[in-house]
Amino acid sequence: MNNVHRSEYVEAIVALALRNGGWKRTTPWDSWDCEHEGGVKLEVKQSAFAQGWGERSSPPRFDVAPRTGYWDNGEQAWVDQSGRHADIYVFAWHGEPQDVADQRDPATWEFHVVLERDLPMQKTIGLAAIRKSADPCSVDDLAVTVERARTAIPTSNRSST
Repeated sequence: MNNVHRSEYVEAIVALALRNGGWKRTTPWDSWDCEHEGGVKLEVKQSAFAQGWGERSSPPRFDVAPRTGYWDNGEQAWVDQSGRHADIYVFAWHGEPQDVADQRDPATWEFHVVLERDLPMQKTIGLAAIRKSADPCSVDDLAVTVERARTAIPTSNRSST
């Protein structure tokens, strides 16, 4: 699976796992991937060992850079507000080698749920650092893990975007 399609596919896997918990998937132009009915925003980041060109030769890194603003799809306008605009990050890792990798199978993905406030202020983060911050969970445990993270965010600290 190529990187573009894999990203959309993993976002759909996460949205399906969360669908009964008050979450909805946002449009592709939104600046986060899912939003809870209570206003919490969630961003999905993914990477895989098996790539379209072969196998990954370097440790995986995930983009967590603060942005200069976000697209407000409801208002159809760009909002100049620096920072990260999601409250929760779900990092998805597919570690199977090329000869056995089936990235279509949600059960073969490893998920790590990290609150934005727990991410270091840097542009990228590696899988090793993520694993130190959050235990892996399966797609079957993702909804419970995300809900635990969501309820750990005080209402006053939720993203104001």
